[in-house]
Amino acid sequence: MGAQAPSAAVERTAIKKVSVRLVPFVALMFFVNYLDRTAVSFAEPNGMGQDLALTAAQFGFASGIFFLGYIVLEVPSNMALHRFGARRWLARIMVTWGIVSLLFTWVSSSGQLYTLRFLLGVAEAGFFPGAILFLSQWVPSRHRTKILGLFYLAQPLTTVFGAPLAGWLIGRHGLFGLEGWRVMFLFVSLPAIVLGVVAWFYLIDKPADAKWLTPAERDWLTAELAAENARKTGHEGQHAKGDLKRAFTSGRVWTLAVVYFGFVYGLYALAFFLPTIINGFQEQYDTTFSVMDKAWITAIPYLPAAVVLFFWTRHATRHGTRTWHVAGPAVVGGLSIPLALYMGSPTATVAVITVTACAIFAALPVFWSVPSRFLTGAAAAAGIALINTAGNIAGFASSYITGWLKDWTGAYYVPLYLVGFFMLLSAVLMIRLATRHPPPHRRTDPRPRAPDHGGPAMTRLFNDPAAFADEALEGFAAAHRRWVRPVTGGVVRATRTPAGQVAVVIGGGSGHYPAFSGLVGRGLAHGAAVGNVFASPSAQQIRSVARAAHGGAGVLLMYGNYAGDVLHFGQAAERLAADGIDARTFAVADDMASAGPDESAERRGIAGDLPVFKAAAAAAEQGLALDDVVRVAERAGARTRSFGIAFSGCTLPGADHPLFTVPEARMAVGLGIHGEPGIGEEPLPTADEAARLLVDTLLQELPEDAPGPRGQRAAVVLNGLGSVKYEELFVVYRKVAALLGEAGVEIVDPEVGELVTSFDMAGVSLTLTWLDEELEELWRAPADTPAFRKGTLDAPVPDAGEPSAEEDADPAVPPASEDSRHAAATVLAALEAVAATVDTHVEELGRIDAVAGDGDHGIGMRRGSTAARGAAADAHARGAGAGTVLARAADAWADRAGGTSGALWGAILRSLGTALGDREAPDADRVAAGVTEASAAVRRLGGAEVGDKTMVDVLVPFAETLAAAVADGQALTDAWDRAATSATEAAAATAALLPRKGRARPHAEKSLGTPDAGAHSLALITRAVHGVLIRRPHEDHPHDHH
Repeated sequence: MGAQAPSAAVERTAIKKVSVRLVPFVALMFFVNYLDRTAVSFAEPNGMGQDLALTAAQFGFASGIFFLGYIVLEVPSNMALHRFGARRWLARIMVTWGIVSLLFTWVSSSGQLYTLRFLLGVAEAGFFPGAILFLSQWVPSRHRTKILGLFYLAQPLTTVFGAPLAGWLIGRHGLFGLEGWRVMFLFVSLPAIVLGVVAWFYLIDKPADAKWLTPAERDWLTAELAAENARKTGHEGQHAKGDLKRAFTSGRVWTLAVVYFGFVYGLYALAFFLPTIINGFQEQYDTTFSVMDKAWITAIPYLPAAVVLFFWTRHATRHGTRTWHVAGPAVVGGLSIPLALYMGSPTATVAVITVTACAIFAALPVFWSVPSRFLTGAAAAAGIALINTAGNIAGFASSYITGWLKDWTGAYYVPLYLVGFFMLLSAVLMIRLATRHPPPHRRTDPRPRAPDHGGPAMTRLFNDPAAFADEALEGFAAAHRRWVRPVTGGVVRATRTPAGQVAVVIGGGSGHYPAFSGLVGRGLAHGAAVGNVFASPSAQQIRSVARAAHGGAGVLLMYGNYAGDVLHFGQAAERLAADGIDARTFAVADDMASAGPDESAERRGIAGDLPVFKAAAAAAEQGLALDDVVRVAERAGARTRSFGIAFSGCTLPGADHPLFTVPEARMAVGLGIHGEPGIGEEPLPTADEAARLLVDTLLQELPEDAPGPRGQRAAVVLNGLGSVKYEELFVVYRKVAALLGEAGVEIVDPEVGELVTSFDMAGVSLTLTWLDEELEELWRAPADTPAFRKGTLDAPVPDAGEPSAEEDADPAVPPASEDSRHAAATVLAALEAVAATVDTHVEELGRIDAVAGDGDHGIGMRRGSTAARGAAADAHARGAGAGTVLARAADAWADRAGGTSGALWGAILRSLGTALGDREAPDADRVAAGVTEASAAVRRLGGAEVGDKTMVDVLVPFAETLAAAVADGQALTDAWDRAATSATEAAAATAALLPRKGRARPHAEKSLGTPDAGAHSLALITRAVHGVLIRRPHEDHPHDHH
């Protein structure tokens, strides 16, 4: 059976349980919190103001100083909540604020009132943003507006029920010998202390620990929230990368803080002064109200506000939160509040105030769904706290300024005009924010749109994006039969390699044409292995091409210096050696931007591939032995340097946005050729300025035997990266030639054009190969390929018959026991679940990878997992055991995915297959041993360790946790669940790491705050496999217990 995304029923029941078990309790905490906070507004007109001799300004200051205390510890408190967990910290907050609130019972002067209000703010600091953060860690974003709406209902309902309750308590004047307002303070403080104690035992920090969720519900919530956190940082994380600094420097966070300031200014102007305004009705309209009458009138605006809040958040959830869900109420509130005091009766005044209250409460819960769209982890804690701090400043300002203006002007007209101004300002800023950062919309049209960087998208024409590389290679071979013929894994020359000639086989991912297939022909490469888009060809592809190109004198495998290529070409060389073919490897590392001179071996290979490939191939054409061809390649590589700039990123087939963007009037410097962003940005130059930057950079680093550029001879390649026109390249080259001439460099046979591209990237690179006599001869040697020609050669005569590529015979399925064949069904179901999970998250994985890499992780994982599923299904249908099913899946994944992840996932599946075998019934011990060996194999093969920000950071704790749980006697399902939880946590923790391996290494700072794509995909897969184990607990792994 195929594994699909979690059903709607699981999602529905999970959200319902959270809504029933957690939201009402947290809302009750908020109810008590807000009642404590605003109790002073009921006390002032009912005896406290007279007993303490408070003016309106003094009362406003006492109301507002609470927020100053709140501000002092707002951000530290919320960061502590993120560190220690919501259960402990929210409980601590409630108990301490309840104790401080209790002390108001005995306050006897304005000074004491000020002190206690300040301390109450200190005690409560972090509660509201902490509650928002807590709920966001339980509820995915598409349900969050609705949940926050339920939570926010507590605020207006506090006044609906709290005002009559406060009035009733004030009416208990004389109880315990206390004035009525003191009785009120006594009784409203006690629930906070009680709830704090209960919260310690009742709240749970994360879904993975919730015993009241079923395993399926826990898995769905955990995976959904983990994927969402990765999307935030990977796709929109340029504003808040998960650390404190970025949250504080995000323009979006600061704009939202000002928006929130406007709403809260109006909220607390009403909350603290509405009872006083109503008390003034007696003089203004010659009416008489009892204490309870005034309490009920105070509650009137808040009941409709609660109803509007409920339905408004439902509408936003159903139709998607839009700007007008926040800005619209702000406009209504801003225009209505100043009208309140122009009404001619208490009824009309309260009616207008009701409209204002409805507007404020409708907008606030919808507003709080906005920051959690792009903030996660520590950045969410800091960012939400920062926004709420602005609200606390508004609380202080509105309380104090309203009271001060009332004393100064004698009326509430000016204060309420100011409330209207701030709310209208919030509307304007919200609209401006939406235009600068539009939310992502769901798309149903699978065709790509032109990227938004202003340049044309190359990949408008495609069929299935996953088949793009294969179909492009097929078309290329059909169009260039004079030069090449197709073989499994790539192309070779149309003519056979002469006997006794070394074969130079080059290769890399698709998307760089004319590299690599366009450089196959006499005088250049004998063959090219071509991988998926921006992904290394697999070892099997490389081996196939090399065997087809081999002329009997050995093979030199050449490629750019990328982790996936190093892995696969190295494995291919080992397999060729096993076949009896002498094979060597050489990685071109010419990109000066990716590492310094002291780390030149870590540099990427970019357009310098061409002159290095050309030198080695020409040496082979001269009949040099393999050792000498390798020596030439090493000499050319050591004397080749490149540097690139770009004005836009490239767009992969089927994608609707580029892998990176460059701000208008800026350029990125230090580009790779896989869609990696540059290492820096500079103002957009003129053509001459660009030429000077390229030349000056390259002249800073010459070969050791060159004392200076003057008198040196150099091969020069000005390379277009995809969408820069030839005319533009010629304009730049004009200045390049002049500058090199001024430096005394003699240019030898320059090349200007598209030679090593990156799809439709708008950019250029300059390559200099410093020539000696031998290298110059090889550079000038004739060549004839589909895309590169130099000198003259006779027309090639293709071999007759175009023999097909040599294929390995499909090996027979080895015999297996009945138990192993039975377990193979579970293995197949697990691989189906893996493929389905990868397919669901393919775009998200690409976005994460694009933050500091090339954005191909999702595509490669989909190709690999799909191929593995197909190979496993075929093996299972032929009666294979669990070990063989995994082995066939491993080969298929590595072959089709290519890249680093293809090689590593092939190693993981093969290690598991070896451990399970085909003879014995798999049990928890064998599975744990296989995962442990997979962890060791990945570290051996990739060279990464924990802390390097790779999949190893997840695989190691997953393997260790699984082994420990199995050793403790846990069943495989439970042990896997525990290990998958540790994997999810470890994947999230990679956001705080700097990469030390792979393509992200040159862009280490850019990746900070974003989890590693390989780590994240592994965590998703471990959780998906757990779902299979749950569904098949007895059917397919009866030997779960040992």
